Amino acid sequence: MQRTGLRVLTVLATAGLGACGDSTGVNVELSEAEAAALAEAVVQAAVFATGSGPSQAPARAGGPQQAPYSSNASVSFVADCPLGGSVHVDGDVEVSGDDATGASRIALDVSHDHEGCVVETEDGVQFRFDGAPGLNLDFVIEADGAGEIGWEGVLAGALDWSNGEREGRCAIALEFGGLISDVANAIEVSLEGSVCRRTVSHSVSLTFDAGAP
Repeated sequence: MQRTGLRVLTVLATAGLGACGDSTGVNVELSEAEAAALAEAVVQAAVFATGSGPSQAPARAGGPQQAPYSSNASVSFVADCPLGGSVHVDGDVEVSGDDATGASRIALDVSHDHEGCVVETEDGVQFRFDGAPGLNLDFVIEADGAGEIGWEGVLAGALDWSNGEREGRCAIALEFGGLISDVANAIEVSLEGSVCRRTVSHSVSLTFDAGAP
């Protein structure tokens, strides 16, 4: 995964999101394990929201007769979360590729506004997310035309969360990535960055709809 740590730190410093507390202003301190679980859930919500987006790519400039293609468009949709709630997605998507080689690239620059979005970590911990104000996602998916798909993203912003026992508001600055190669419905994801002032470096296996990007 390409390292973009400097960008993540810059986003945090610019946004002034170093504090972590709940909606009443009470600080919430997370252990490393709790921060890793929260990061895993946040990334999972982002991946599912991306995979649940409109299946139709933007129209190709010049028509389908051209082997190389490139186009961009605005996107706005609501994605259902795995265990209830939703994510409102707004922003831009750019699609490029080459029909002759089968290579393609999709780049998203979107905002995510969570509304009661519920996901479950690999260890069975459920998190509910609500916008506070929300997250920004830069996400790139690339296929080499030979059956391998790589993707990476950067999430930055803040959101409200609860897990049935605790709740809070956390600054989020995460980079994540994965690789799919002839694997059905499962991918390994690596992620690192900062969650609620805790440094996170974590790996997780996600399952998803085979029809996702």
